[in-house]
Amino acid sequence: MIIFAVLISISIFFDLISQYSHISTSVRKLLLTIVLLAAGVISAFRKGIGTDYQHYIDIFVWSNSPGINRTYEEVGFLAFNRLLYAYGFTARAVFVFTAFLLIFSIYYFTVNIVPEKYWLFFAFMFLAGGTYFSSMNILRQYIGLSFVLIGFVFNLKKRYLFGIAFSMAALAFHRVSAVFFVVYILSWIVKRLKSNQWVIVTYAVALVLLLGGVGPIATLIVKIVPTWRGYVNVVNVSGIDWLAMLKSIIPNILILYSFLRRDSLNSESTFANSTVKNLHDNTLVYVRTGAVIFGALAIAFPGNMVLTRITELFSVFLFAEVCHIVKNEPKKTKPLLWFVIVLYYMLLTVVTIFIMHGNGINGYEFSISI
Repeated sequence: MIIFAVLISISIFFDLISQYSHISTSVRKLLLTIVLLAAGVISAFRKGIGTDYQHYIDIFVWSNSPGINRTYEEVGFLAFNRLLYAYGFTARAVFVFTAFLLIFSIYYFTVNIVPEKYWLFFAFMFLAGGTYFSSMNILRQYIGLSFVLIGFVFNLKKRYLFGIAFSMAALAFHRVSAVFFVVYILSWIVKRLKSNQWVIVTYAVALVLLLGGVGPIATLIVKIVPTWRGYVNVVNVSGIDWLAMLKSIIPNILILYSFLRRDSLNSESTFANSTVKNLHDNTLVYVRTGAVIFGALAIAFPGNMVLTRITELFSVFLFAEVCHIVKNEPKKTKPLLWFVIVLYYMLLTVVTIFIMHGNGINGYEFSISI
């Protein structure tokens, strides 16, 4: 656990350095690279860490064993395992390549979407907010997320061919990546609305799902993807995980706060040209929409294993939205807001990871062999 505590502490220290206005872009990129690269190395060369660790070793073995016919894994991940085997790698190479792919996608997303002074703040939330630790388990989903994030940035830059290609790659590794298209659809609707009523509707739907249960959704998932039946059967569809519900309170307060302060958050900024301004405005819409989706899903599916995994796809948008909130907070209250957010995520890590040993992150062991 010490290695993760040190990593998170370094991210906070680097964030404080990055807050100084005289720090150059190149220095901030260097600090971000150091933190994310360290996180990548720790994840890539772990041994026996993560509740699904052995599962992915088994997949590597059977996918490269003649005579074994299993078809439930996505074709992209199956081909990935076979490609590694063909080049002489062991099963551990799966963890190495997926870890660095995720880290690269987070870096690419950060420098293109997050305000520059808050790159390290975003990295801190990525590490302490649960996304980083979760990535050491559900590898296929995070490969999908990696491609989704890269494709998302390309789409924002109107390089649609690359955006579509990466989105298709995401689907090849994990079909659940398809839910990300909700961000595009809902953002398109939001741009054409003159009010925030869509937020009320979204949260109303979340409350209906919370109170009505997720059984119908689980049934629908089985009909759409029959091979997920084994996963859906372990979803708790009868009760509410109140600890998970408590975890959603602060993120949702921050999301709602951003809408209450909409005018100040959309502060007047100067842009080099209309193209830059349009990119900035589009980014804010997508980020805010993704954050609302995360908040609503966190309320609708508290503690349900499979559906919570879907929620994790949108966590990076919450972190990006929080960065925009802090960026536009008045100077007098900005340090307090920053401290409250850091304290929340630190406590979240201590309770869920260090005390409850969530995600099987316990007894870290480093191994360089692949």
